[in-house]
Amino acid sequence: MSAFRFALLGNPVSKSKSPFIFSLFSKLTGMHLEYGLFSCDERNLFSVIKKLYLDGYSGFNVTLPHKTAVFSLIQDKLPEASCGALNCVRFIRNDGGMICAGSLSYLSSEIAQGSNTDAAAFLWALKEKIAGSGKSCSAKAVPWHEDSFFDEEKNFLSGKSALIFGTGGAARASAWAFGKTGFGKVFFCGRSIKKAESLAVFFRKIFPKTVFSSCEFPADGIFSIFSESACNKVFSSADVIVNATPLGMYGDDNAPQNFACAGKQNNFKLVADWPYRSGGTSFAKAAEECGAFIISGQELLMRQAVLSLRFWTGMPEDIVSFARRAIEMARQEGGFF
Repeated sequence: MSAFRFALLGNPVSKSKSPFIFSLFSKLTGMHLEYGLFSCDERNLFSVIKKLYLDGYSGFNVTLPHKTAVFSLIQDKLPEASCGALNCVRFIRNDGGMICAGSLSYLSSEIAQGSNTDAAAFLWALKEKIAGSGKSCSAKAVPWHEDSFFDEEKNFLSGKSALIFGTGGAARASAWAFGKTGFGKVFFCGRSIKKAESLAVFFRKIFPKTVFSSCEFPADGIFSIFSESACNKVFSSADVIVNATPLGMYGDDNAPQNFACAGKQNNFKLVADWPYRSGGTSFAKAAEECGAFIISGQELLMRQAVLSLRFWTGMPEDIVSFARRAIEMARQEGGFF
Protein backbone atom coordinates (compact mmCIF):
# COMPACT_ATOMS: atom_id res chain seq x y z
CA MET A 1 0.00 0.00 0.00
CA SER A 2 1.41 3.41 -0.96
CA ALA A 3 1.95 5.89 1.84
CA PHE A 4 0.39 9.30 2.18
CA ARG A 5 2.98 11.77 3.46
CA PHE A 6 2.04 14.96 5.24
CA ALA A 7 3.94 17.61 7.18
CA LEU A 8 3.59 20.48 9.61
CA LEU A 9 5.46 23.73 8.93
CA GLY A 10 6.05 26.33 11.62
CA ASN A 11 8.27 27.45 14.45
CA PRO A 12 8.20 25.89 16.98
CA VAL A 13 6.78 22.48 16.00
CA SER A 14 8.63 20.02 18.25
CA LYS A 15 5.76 19.72 20.74
CA SER A 16 3.06 19.23 18.14
CA LYS A 17 0.53 16.43 18.74
CA SER A 18 -0.23 16.04 15.04
CA PRO A 19 2.07 13.01 14.49
CA PHE A 20 0.24 11.23 17.32
CA ILE A 21 -3.15 12.15 15.84
CA PHE A 22 -2.24 10.91 12.39
CA SER A 23 -0.94 7.65 13.84
CA LEU A 24 -4.48 7.18 15.20
CA PHE A 25 -5.93 8.02 11.81
CA SER A 26 -3.69 5.40 10.24
CA LYS A 27 -5.08 2.76 12.58
CA LEU A 28 -8.69 3.85 12.01
CA THR A 29 -8.48 4.01 8.21
CA GLY A 30 -6.00 1.23 7.51
CA MET A 31 -4.08 3.69 5.34
CA HIS A 32 -0.33 4.21 5.67
CA LEU A 33 -0.10 7.81 6.87
CA GLU A 34 3.19 9.52 7.63
CA TYR A 35 3.38 12.91 9.31
CA GLY A 36 6.61 14.90 9.70
CA LEU A 37 7.52 18.10 11.52
CA PHE A 38 9.49 20.84 9.76
CA SER A 39 10.71 23.86 11.70
CA CYS A 40 11.38 26.80 9.40
CA ASP A 41 11.39 30.58 9.30
CA GLU A 42 9.82 32.81 6.69
CA ARG A 43 13.09 33.17 4.77
CA ASN A 44 13.20 29.47 3.85
CA LEU A 45 9.46 28.79 3.89
CA PHE A 46 9.09 28.56 0.12
CA SER A 47 12.15 26.33 -0.27
CA VAL A 48 10.78 23.92 2.36
CA ILE A 49 7.41 23.79 0.58
CA LYS A 50 9.17 23.14 -2.72
CA LYS A 51 11.15 20.29 -1.16
CA LEU A 52 7.97 18.71 0.21
CA TYR A 53 6.45 18.82 -3.25
CA LEU A 54 9.51 17.33 -4.95
CA ASP A 55 9.76 14.64 -2.26
CA GLY A 56 6.23 13.46 -3.01
CA TYR A 57 4.29 14.77 -0.02
CA SER A 58 0.51 14.91 -0.46
CA GLY A 59 0.16 18.15 1.47
CA PHE A 60 1.02 20.01 4.63
CA ASN A 61 -0.40 21.90 7.60
CA VAL A 62 0.81 25.31 8.71
CA THR A 63 1.10 26.66 12.24
CA LEU A 64 2.59 29.74 13.90
CA PRO A 65 3.92 32.03 12.55
CA HIS A 66 3.34 31.22 8.85
CA LYS A 67 -0.43 31.08 8.29
CA THR A 68 -0.68 34.50 6.67
CA ALA A 69 2.60 34.08 4.76
CA VAL A 70 1.39 30.82 3.19
CA PHE A 71 -1.89 32.54 2.35
CA SER A 72 0.04 34.87 0.05
CA LEU A 73 1.87 31.94 -1.60
CA ILE A 74 -1.21 29.97 -2.65
CA GLN A 75 -3.35 31.17 -5.56
CA ASP A 76 -6.23 28.68 -5.36
CA LYS A 77 -8.05 28.89 -2.02
CA LEU A 78 -11.28 27.41 -0.68
CA PRO A 79 -13.91 29.82 0.74
CA GLU A 80 -12.93 29.26 4.38
CA ALA A 81 -9.51 30.73 3.56
CA SER A 82 -11.16 34.11 2.97
CA CYS A 83 -10.30 34.82 6.60
CA GLY A 84 -6.83 35.76 5.31
CA ALA A 85 -4.85 32.80 6.63
CA LEU A 86 -4.12 29.24 5.50
CA ASN A 87 -3.32 26.22 7.63
CA CYS A 88 -3.73 23.40 5.10
CA VAL A 89 -2.38 22.91 1.57
CA ARG A 90 -2.72 19.97 -0.80
CA PHE A 91 -0.47 19.36 -3.77
CA ILE A 92 -1.70 18.77 -7.30
CA ARG A 93 0.84 16.98 -9.46
CA ASN A 94 1.89 19.43 -12.15
CA ASP A 95 5.51 20.52 -12.26
CA GLY A 96 4.69 23.66 -14.23
CA GLY A 97 3.06 25.40 -11.29
CA MET A 98 6.03 25.98 -8.99
CA ILE A 99 7.15 29.53 -9.62
CA CYS A 100 10.05 31.30 -7.95
CA ALA A 101 11.49 34.20 -9.93
CA GLY A 102 13.41 36.81 -7.98
CA SER A 103 11.21 38.04 -5.14
CA LEU A 104 8.11 36.43 -6.67
CA SER A 105 7.33 33.06 -5.14
CA TYR A 106 3.97 31.36 -5.29
CA LEU A 107 2.18 28.09 -6.05
CA SER A 108 -0.30 28.31 -8.90
CA SER A 109 -3.68 26.59 -9.03
CA GLU A 110 -2.07 23.92 -11.19
CA ILE A 111 0.10 22.72 -8.33
CA ALA A 112 -1.62 23.45 -5.02
CA GLN A 113 -4.86 24.36 -3.31
CA GLY A 114 -5.23 25.92 0.13
CA SER A 115 -7.82 25.71 2.86
CA ASN A 116 -8.31 26.79 6.43
CA THR A 117 -9.38 23.71 8.36
CA ASP A 118 -9.08 25.74 11.58
CA ALA A 119 -11.95 27.96 10.41
CA ALA A 120 -13.97 24.96 9.24
CA ALA A 121 -13.32 23.11 12.51
CA PHE A 122 -14.41 26.11 14.56
CA LEU A 123 -17.62 26.45 12.55
CA TRP A 124 -18.25 22.73 13.05
CA ALA A 125 -17.78 23.13 16.81
CA LEU A 126 -20.16 26.10 16.90
CA LYS A 127 -22.77 24.02 15.13
CA GLU A 128 -22.62 21.37 17.83
CA LYS A 129 -22.02 23.49 20.92
CA ILE A 130 -24.22 26.53 20.36
CA ALA A 131 -26.78 26.10 17.63
CA GLY A 132 -27.21 22.41 18.35
CA SER A 133 -27.43 22.91 22.12
CA GLY A 134 -24.48 20.59 22.58
CA LYS A 135 -25.94 17.85 20.37
CA SER A 136 -23.99 16.38 17.49
CA CYS A 137 -25.15 17.39 14.05
CA SER A 138 -26.22 14.86 11.47
CA ALA A 139 -23.45 12.84 9.87
CA LYS A 140 -25.21 13.50 6.57
CA ALA A 141 -24.81 17.26 6.98
CA VAL A 142 -21.70 19.21 6.07
CA PRO A 143 -21.15 20.62 9.55
CA TRP A 144 -18.39 23.06 8.63
CA HIS A 145 -20.59 24.87 6.07
CA GLU A 146 -22.83 27.73 7.13
CA ASP A 147 -25.75 26.23 5.18
CA SER A 148 -25.84 23.36 7.68
CA PHE A 149 -27.41 25.81 10.16
CA PHE A 150 -31.17 26.06 10.31
CA ASP A 151 -32.84 29.47 9.95
CA GLU A 152 -33.91 29.48 13.59
CA GLU A 153 -30.33 28.77 14.63
CA LYS A 154 -29.05 31.68 12.55
CA ASN A 155 -31.74 33.95 14.00
CA PHE A 156 -30.65 32.89 17.47
CA LEU A 157 -26.99 33.62 16.75
CA SER A 158 -27.71 37.01 15.16
CA GLY A 159 -28.41 38.36 18.62
CA LYS A 160 -25.18 37.04 20.14
CA SER A 161 -21.78 38.66 20.64
CA ALA A 162 -18.29 37.18 20.72
CA LEU A 163 -15.01 38.40 22.18
CA ILE A 164 -11.78 37.14 20.60
CA PHE A 165 -8.48 37.47 22.47
CA GLY A 166 -5.67 37.52 19.92
CA THR A 167 -4.98 38.79 16.40
CA GLY A 168 -3.27 35.82 14.71
CA GLY A 169 -4.43 32.94 12.55
CA ALA A 170 -6.69 31.37 15.20
CA ALA A 171 -8.39 34.73 15.74
CA ARG A 172 -9.02 35.01 11.99
CA ALA A 173 -10.42 31.48 11.84
CA SER A 174 -12.77 32.20 14.75
CA ALA A 175 -13.96 35.49 13.28
CA TRP A 176 -14.70 33.84 9.94
CA ALA A 177 -16.92 31.27 11.66
CA PHE A 178 -18.76 33.98 13.61
CA GLY A 179 -19.30 35.98 10.44
CA LYS A 180 -20.53 32.96 8.50
CA THR A 181 -23.10 32.12 11.17
CA GLY A 182 -24.28 35.72 11.39
CA PHE A 183 -23.21 36.68 14.91
CA GLY A 184 -24.45 40.16 15.78
CA LYS A 185 -21.20 41.53 17.20
CA VAL A 186 -17.57 40.39 17.27
CA PHE A 187 -14.83 42.16 19.22
CA PHE A 188 -11.09 41.67 18.65
CA CYS A 189 -9.02 42.18 21.78
CA GLY A 190 -5.29 42.31 21.06
CA ARG A 191 -2.18 43.59 22.76
CA SER A 192 -1.77 45.73 19.67
CA ILE A 193 -4.92 47.80 19.26
CA LYS A 194 -3.80 48.63 15.70
CA LYS A 195 -3.75 44.94 14.75
CA ALA A 196 -7.13 44.40 16.42
CA GLU A 197 -8.68 47.31 14.54
CA SER A 198 -7.07 46.17 11.29
CA LEU A 199 -8.77 42.78 11.66
CA ALA A 200 -12.09 44.45 12.46
CA VAL A 201 -11.83 46.51 9.25
CA PHE A 202 -10.88 43.39 7.25
CA PHE A 203 -13.87 41.36 8.43
CA ARG A 204 -16.36 44.22 8.11
CA LYS A 205 -15.79 44.09 4.37
CA ILE A 206 -16.38 40.33 4.22
CA PHE A 207 -19.37 40.14 6.58
CA PRO A 208 -21.22 43.49 6.52
CA LYS A 209 -24.15 42.13 8.55
CA THR A 210 -21.91 41.49 11.57
CA VAL A 211 -20.53 44.40 13.59
CA PHE A 212 -16.78 43.91 14.01
CA SER A 213 -14.97 46.14 16.51
CA SER A 214 -11.74 46.28 18.51
CA CYS A 215 -11.06 46.81 22.19
CA GLU A 216 -8.08 47.24 24.48
CA PHE A 217 -6.38 44.17 25.91
CA PRO A 218 -6.93 44.10 29.70
CA ALA A 219 -3.96 45.50 31.59
CA ASP A 220 -4.16 42.74 34.20
CA GLY A 221 -4.35 39.94 31.63
CA ILE A 222 -6.87 37.66 30.03
CA PHE A 223 -7.95 36.12 33.34
CA SER A 224 -9.52 39.44 34.33
CA ILE A 225 -12.71 38.34 32.57
CA PHE A 226 -13.27 36.00 35.51
CA SER A 227 -12.82 38.78 38.05
CA GLU A 228 -15.85 40.02 39.94
CA SER A 229 -14.37 43.50 39.64
CA ALA A 230 -14.26 43.36 35.84
CA CYS A 231 -16.00 46.50 34.66
CA ASN A 232 -15.47 46.25 30.90
CA LYS A 233 -18.92 45.83 29.41
CA VAL A 234 -17.52 44.01 26.39
CA PHE A 235 -16.01 41.33 28.62
CA SER A 236 -19.00 40.90 30.90
CA SER A 237 -21.68 40.92 28.18
CA ALA A 238 -20.07 38.58 25.64
CA ASP A 239 -21.95 35.36 24.92
CA VAL A 240 -18.81 33.64 23.62
CA ILE A 241 -15.20 34.17 24.71
CA VAL A 242 -12.36 32.88 22.49
CA ASN A 243 -8.78 32.52 23.65
CA ALA A 244 -6.89 32.68 20.36
CA THR A 245 -3.57 33.46 22.07
CA PRO A 246 -0.85 30.94 23.05
CA LEU A 247 -1.84 31.37 26.72
CA GLY A 248 -1.80 27.97 28.42
CA MET A 249 -0.18 26.02 25.59
CA TYR A 250 2.91 25.11 27.57
CA GLY A 251 1.72 25.59 31.12
CA ASP A 252 3.30 29.00 31.59
CA ASP A 253 0.13 31.04 31.87
CA ASN A 254 0.59 32.23 35.48
CA ALA A 255 -3.08 31.66 36.19
CA PRO A 256 -4.53 33.17 39.37
CA GLN A 257 -5.51 30.68 42.02
CA ASN A 258 -8.71 32.29 43.28
CA PHE A 259 -11.10 32.03 40.36
CA ALA A 260 -13.13 29.05 41.62
CA CYS A 261 -16.34 31.06 41.82
CA ALA A 262 -15.28 34.18 39.95
CA GLY A 263 -17.02 35.43 36.85
CA LYS A 264 -20.41 33.90 37.55
CA GLN A 265 -21.93 37.34 37.18
CA ASN A 266 -20.86 37.32 33.54
CA ASN A 267 -23.26 36.25 30.81
CA PHE A 268 -21.01 34.24 28.51
CA LYS A 269 -22.08 30.64 28.07
CA LEU A 270 -19.41 29.27 25.77
CA VAL A 271 -15.62 29.54 25.88
CA ALA A 272 -13.36 28.35 23.06
CA ASP A 273 -9.72 27.78 23.96
CA TRP A 274 -7.36 27.26 21.00
CA PRO A 275 -4.24 26.20 22.98
CA TYR A 276 -4.24 22.44 23.57
CA ARG A 277 -2.78 20.82 26.62
CA SER A 278 -3.27 17.44 28.25
CA GLY A 279 -6.01 17.77 30.83
CA GLY A 280 -6.98 21.23 29.57
CA THR A 281 -5.61 24.70 30.20
CA SER A 282 -6.15 26.80 33.30
CA PHE A 283 -8.19 29.20 31.22
CA ALA A 284 -10.60 26.46 30.11
CA LYS A 285 -10.86 25.12 33.66
CA ALA A 286 -11.67 28.59 34.99
CA ALA A 287 -14.37 29.02 32.37
CA GLU A 288 -15.86 25.63 33.17
CA GLU A 289 -15.97 26.52 36.86
CA CYS A 290 -17.97 29.57 35.85
CA GLY A 291 -20.54 27.30 34.21
CA ALA A 292 -19.56 27.81 30.59
CA PHE A 293 -19.56 25.13 27.91
CA ILE A 294 -16.06 24.54 26.55
CA ILE A 295 -14.64 24.05 23.08
CA SER A 296 -11.18 22.81 23.96
CA GLY A 297 -7.98 23.19 22.00
CA GLN A 298 -7.69 19.40 21.88
CA GLU A 299 -11.12 19.15 20.29
CA LEU A 300 -10.35 21.87 17.74
CA LEU A 301 -7.02 20.28 16.85
CA MET A 302 -8.67 16.90 16.30
CA ARG A 303 -11.46 18.38 14.19
CA GLN A 304 -9.08 20.34 11.97
CA ALA A 305 -6.89 17.24 11.57
CA VAL A 306 -9.89 15.19 10.43
CA LEU A 307 -10.78 17.92 7.94
CA SER A 308 -7.16 18.08 6.75
CA LEU A 309 -7.15 14.32 6.17
CA ARG A 310 -10.32 14.59 4.12
CA PHE A 311 -8.93 17.54 2.15
CA TRP A 312 -5.81 15.55 1.30
CA THR A 313 -7.24 12.06 0.71
CA GLY A 314 -11.03 12.32 0.36
CA MET A 315 -11.40 10.19 3.48
CA PRO A 316 -13.22 9.74 5.81
CA GLU A 317 -16.64 10.15 4.26
CA ASP A 318 -18.38 10.45 7.64
CA ILE A 319 -16.21 12.98 9.46
CA VAL A 320 -18.51 13.29 12.48
CA SER A 321 -18.39 9.66 13.59
CA PHE A 322 -14.73 9.40 12.57
CA ALA A 323 -13.83 12.32 14.85
CA ARG A 324 -15.70 10.70 17.74
CA ARG A 325 -13.81 7.43 17.24
CA ALA A 326 -10.48 9.25 17.02
CA ILE A 327 -11.12 11.16 20.23
CA GLU A 328 -12.10 7.97 22.05
CA MET A 329 -8.97 6.20 20.81
CA ALA A 330 -6.83 9.16 21.90
CA ARG A 331 -8.29 8.89 25.40
CA GLN A 332 -7.71 5.13 25.52
CA GLU A 333 -4.09 5.48 24.40
CA GLY A 334 -3.33 8.22 26.91
CA GLY A 335 -3.01 10.98 24.39
CA PHE A 336 -3.58 14.63 25.04
CA PHE A 337 -7.28 14.49 26.02
